[in-house]
Amino acid sequence: MSEFAGDEEILKEIMESFVTNLPEMIAAIATAIANNDCKALEFSAHTVKGSASNFYVQAVVDSAFVLENQGRAGVMTNALENYKVLEKLTHELTTELRSFLKKAG
Repeated sequence: MSEFAGDEEILKEIMESFVTNLPEMIAAIATAIANNDCKALEFSAHTVKGSASNFYVQAVVDSAFVLENQGRAGVMTNALENYKVLEKLTHELTTELRSFLKKAG
């Protein structure tokens, strides 16, 4: 994350914001899938993708991108399975970010 070099406070703020807001973002994806709302799925997955891209965790970005494309295409087939993958990956990412934030004080 070289664009944050020398400014750890901004990086920590971005991490804290992501960790705080992620549960709501993930819940929005789950709700979109439950409601068969393709537009909401596209928007919510795009939001997660953009937020996660700050941390260069390609697996999370790719997983959100799959859901975003499903929403855009109006295809909900396997959306729940793809959501579960994203949920697992984002859980792992937030665990790592929380650990970093705790160590950084």
